Amino acid sequence: METNKTISDFGKVPVIGKSKPAESMKEIQDELMRDSVVPPMGGNNTDMNQTFITLKPEQPMIQIKLHSQTTVNILTSKQLTGTNGKTRFNTGLDWFDSKMTKVHYAIKEDDPFADQLYLDVEKGIAALTAHYSQQTGYLQQHVHSVLSQHDMLVNFSIDSYSALYNVPKFNLNISIKMLYLLKELDKHIYWIFLCEKYGCLSRDDAKTRSNDARRRFRNVLKLCQYWEATGITRKDIAFHTQRAALAAEKNKNINVTAEVLLMKERATLAPYSAAHYMNKISDQETLTGLLETVNRMTGMQKPASDSIENPEQTATNQQ
Repeated sequence: METNKTISDFGKVPVIGKSKPAESMKEIQDELMRDSVVPPMGGNNTDMNQTFITLKPEQPMIQIKLHSQTTVNILTSKQLTGTNGKTRFNTGLDWFDSKMTKVHYAIKEDDPFADQLYLDVEKGIAALTAHYSQQTGYLQQHVHSVLSQHDMLVNFSIDSYSALYNVPKFNLNISIKMLYLLKELDKHIYWIFLCEKYGCLSRDDAKTRSNDARRRFRNVLKLCQYWEATGITRKDIAFHTQRAALAAEKNKNINVTAEVLLMKERATLAPYSAAHYMNKISDQETLTGLLETVNRMTGMQKPASDSIENPEQTATNQQ
């Protein structure tokens, strides 16, 4: 009779072995460790210095119910063919996750532009979620009001015109936040469709609303493409290195605020910087240089933006 034995640690691989009376817990652990050893290629492993497999827990497959082809096309990247026969690459949430993963690791290396971008994306998600919720609530009230004026009552089924779709496996929690936002967009477009279907919105008004909702989502989705890797750190900015000027040029669409530069404001989902324990700048020389930079920022022509700018080229404000 065989039974499954698993190591309690998540990082170890489950193994299968024969069950037998155990004399001690240590004996069981030793057996599991022996069974988990990976022999080297080309022969049996007789070396005492053995390597163990470590794996992450497998992510479960998530499915999401969507009503609109618009949101289905955003869920995963794909090649789309237009009416003219030409194909184009349609960016999706998997593309966003891949881009933001690079930003995520740049934050760990103390890149302030990556830190600012993460915060901008997080704020954009929160603001657009509130916008969709407000607009969807208005449409729901509007269609029920119009129908009630004509002594009509319709019970809309949430399962109408919907299907289940597999969600890509994401590396980051911020990508899951974008997935939630996609669902809000889907719900909003669905209610635009219902309002048009029952004569509560004109065709032109419905089209304008749908295009605006999709454009707003795309604007947040594509924020990640404004960041470019330069290897910059806060120390470069404090000591005005050539890399700082190059980074400001390549990331001119990202306005780093004084609060982000001094690590007083950060995205809630952003990782810790390896250079600053618990998001506190302890190196006095670096801190002094950053404070001097902040003082110069407040004396620029656009003090309201409080942004780090290349002295040779003013960074454009991101809408």
